[in-house]
Amino acid sequence: IVKYEDDTSLHPMFAANVASGGDSSARGMIAGMILAAYHGSSSIPNYVTEMNSYKEIEKLLKPIVNSLSK
Repeated sequence: IVKYEDDTSLHPMFAANVASGGDSSARGMIAGMILAAYHGSSSIPNYVTEMNSYKEIEKLLKPIVNSLSK
């Protein structure tokens, strides 16, 4: 997360995460959530936003985000 803190796109972090092996799905999910919260939704690569369930996930997260901004 620290290494990719200044990248305005999450793609380099995702690519490095997959290349490092191990439990890359859990690590990528956690790092992606933290860095997307830090940089905003514009940092999320197209291949993530074009996933079949992305709109549903976004809909489910909206109440959580709204409750945090109060």
